[in-house]
Amino acid sequence: MNSPFILTIAGIFATTHLILTQPCYPQAIAPDGSLNTNVTSTDGLNFSITGGNQAGGNLFHSFSEFSVPNGGSANFNHAAFIQNIISRVTGIVPSHINGIIHTQGNANLFLINPNGIIFGANAKLNIGGSFLATTAKSLQFADGKEFNTNIDKNPPLLSINVPIGLQFSSNSKPIQVQTANLRVSINQTLALIGGDVNINGSQLTADSGHIELGGIADAATVGFSLNANHSQFNFPDNINRANVSITDNSLVTTSGDGGGSIQLTGKQLIIENSWVKADTLGNISGANLKLNASDSIIVSSNRTTGLFTDGLFATTSGSGDSLGITINTRNLQVKGESRISTATLIGSSGKGGNLTINAQAAVELMGADSDDFSLFTGLLADTSGTGSGGNLTVNTGRLFVHHGAQISAATIADATGGNLTINAANSVELIGVTDSDSFSSGLFTAVQEGKGQGGDLIVNTKKLIIHDGAQIFAGTAAAGNSGNIIINAIDSVNVSGVSLIQKIPGGLFSGSNPNTTGNGGNININTRELIVENGGNIAVETLGSGKGGILTINATDAIKLIGQGSLRTDPLDESKLIPTFSSLSASVLDSENHHPAGNLEISTGKFLVQGGARLSVDNEGKGKGGNINIQADSIELDNRGNLQQDLGGIQATTKSGEGGNIILHIQDILLMRNGSKITTDSTGGNGNGGDINITSGLLVAADNSDITANAIAGRGGNVQITTQGIFGIEFRPELTDKSEITASSQFGLSGTVEIKTLAVDPSKGIAVLPTQPNDASTLITQSCGQNNPATSSRLTIIGRGGLPQNPEVALGGDLTLQDIQTVPIYSSSDRTRGVTAFASLPLPHSDEIVEAQGLIVTPQGDVVLTAQVLVHTPHNSGLPSATCNSN
Repeated sequence: MNSPFILTIAGIFATTHLILTQPCYPQAIAPDGSLNTNVTSTDGLNFSITGGNQAGGNLFHSFSEFSVPNGGSANFNHAAFIQNIISRVTGIVPSHINGIIHTQGNANLFLINPNGIIFGANAKLNIGGSFLATTAKSLQFADGKEFNTNIDKNPPLLSINVPIGLQFSSNSKPIQVQTANLRVSINQTLALIGGDVNINGSQLTADSGHIELGGIADAATVGFSLNANHSQFNFPDNINRANVSITDNSLVTTSGDGGGSIQLTGKQLIIENSWVKADTLGNISGANLKLNASDSIIVSSNRTTGLFTDGLFATTSGSGDSLGITINTRNLQVKGESRISTATLIGSSGKGGNLTINAQAAVELMGADSDDFSLFTGLLADTSGTGSGGNLTVNTGRLFVHHGAQISAATIADATGGNLTINAANSVELIGVTDSDSFSSGLFTAVQEGKGQGGDLIVNTKKLIIHDGAQIFAGTAAAGNSGNIIINAIDSVNVSGVSLIQKIPGGLFSGSNPNTTGNGGNININTRELIVENGGNIAVETLGSGKGGILTINATDAIKLIGQGSLRTDPLDESKLIPTFSSLSASVLDSENHHPAGNLEISTGKFLVQGGARLSVDNEGKGKGGNINIQADSIELDNRGNLQQDLGGIQATTKSGEGGNIILHIQDILLMRNGSKITTDSTGGNGNGGDINITSGLLVAADNSDITANAIAGRGGNVQITTQGIFGIEFRPELTDKSEITASSQFGLSGTVEIKTLAVDPSKGIAVLPTQPNDASTLITQSCGQNNPATSSRLTIIGRGGLPQNPEVALGGDLTLQDIQTVPIYSSSDRTRGVTAFASLPLPHSDEIVEAQGLIVTPQGDVVLTAQVLVHTPHNSGLPSATCNSN
């Protein structure tokens, strides 16, 4: 017998099964009844939205829920003249968009849901105008009215004005785009503004239009205007922002004939393994990309994607100009194989945009460990078209570039490259490559191809640090001329080390590569202290046929060139090393170059050159050696530890032309030790030795240290040394194992060596004083009674005599002439006499001829002969005998 309970349960199951198997269409899009919005669907997937409330060109809809099912659609049916469709969600459910949103005509669509918006894999936009999705709580209009998502408030006051602002609460929900493809029509705007905005594995496209992604975490109003591709969004300052992330192979692009604009605003902006692009592909100018992050911006990639790496791009490949990229943040990191670029690409005649970085705290560029030499990380404003390149400017507290990362404004065509300017309040640190890095870390404005002019490279900072093969390079590898390098480092410049894998020293370089015709630029360094060590170099060298530049250094305290580094001859064998010495140089290294080498102009306090380091303006070609001009308090050359004795020191040599000139102005001392050299030799051909001019307080040399201006077939140079004292070195006609000064020629005339010693012999002009002290008792006057002024002894000095060297010595017997006195002039009425002598000298009668016995000088300086001898008084001992008068 069946249990009634069992039958009842079975009936319930049967009834339930029938209910579940009936067609069920969830109301994914439902009106809330506050407005005249109508929603219908025949299949539960595709929804038709009609009605609404119209105010001018605005059409308002209000939903309790708005979601588009997977594979479904939301179709807005409206009049063609509608300009803005404004939809709000007043319920508590986020909007899930997994299908198509369709509008008619060119109307803009606003979707406002403060509970959150999620775009799924099948989400698509089929609208003629712009699309704005936001989790704001209300929309504001130009007349002050507000369309609020809270229907508990007063009925909405619908406006005929254009919307101008989004009002957010303090707990705005996120907007997520998951593997979706959202696209708006050409020249239109795609805007997603909420709490956190996450773009993951998705594509956002607005050809030649505008894309806006913004995160707000505080109660605030975001102002905006939708004007085709010139849309603008203004986020308040000093409010908390939410994060914006673009990750997992996402693409955000406004690229088109006239590249559009993109603005990303948030607390932290993350672009990871993705692209953000506003490229100009045609003849319309306007590409612009702007990032604003209150905390940090991180652009990174850990994948290899060929020449087109991940990152931020506002390039031009057409004839239109790019407006560039501007980044405003506290901290910027560019990592892995990613780039930020405003480059002018091949085939473009448009102007490249400026790349401007404003990061208050720090900028860090960190490359990836990669063996692919087509990749590097960094900031680029290169030009490879015919259009000029944009300028690249970094304003920050600290710039840190390492692991092969680069900042580049290179020229790869006939156009002029932009300038690269670094303003770092605290420091610029460039750290070189490791064995697995592809490129040398550094800053570059090189001319890589063509006839273009390279831009200047300017660094303003407190400390500049270049280590382990990193470089600052403004050279040329083509026919174009190199730009200049200007370094202003308040505290110090430190250049150290070499790159083992690249086989190059680290440092600052402005010059030309082999087989090039371009001229090298100048380097100007202003700092307190400059240190170049462990094989680092600062050079204005030319390896091609162009001219070399000038290296100018002003280091108020000191310059120190120290030691050497080691380079591998075989990258796979660490034991095969060659030394490279720390140096300052302005040299020509092409054997066929006919130009003179560049010059070195140096001003400093203490100058130390040690351990094989050197200054050189050598010329390996056919031209003249360069000039070295140094002003310093002291110079110390110490070649200690260097086995190649001909390298350490100061050199202005040439292979076949004339040697350069060396001028040293040293306030205190020039000290040369351990085989140090100062040389202007001509080491081959018919060239003459250069001149050496040294002015120094002291010159001290030891240990076979030499000053040479020698030649082979030409004439030896001239050496002129002016000093207060010279020790340990002297002129010799040829070199020996001692320290010497030479200006010889093996087959020609010797030069001249002139040494001027300004020291004074301390023994000259000193009077010999008595060795025994005076007996004071002998100086007491022996008088006879009370002193009587009338009879007291007196010392009288008459005329121009002198005193004896000792009070006890009697005056000499030489005569003392009476002082010459001036003669008064008679009046002009007495024409018979022109002058008068002393009254004691009677004038002779006019008819007597008297032989002259003396002379006088008139006030006018005329010498007049006199008939009388002038009175003279002979010296006596000056010691009259004491007399005693008894009365």
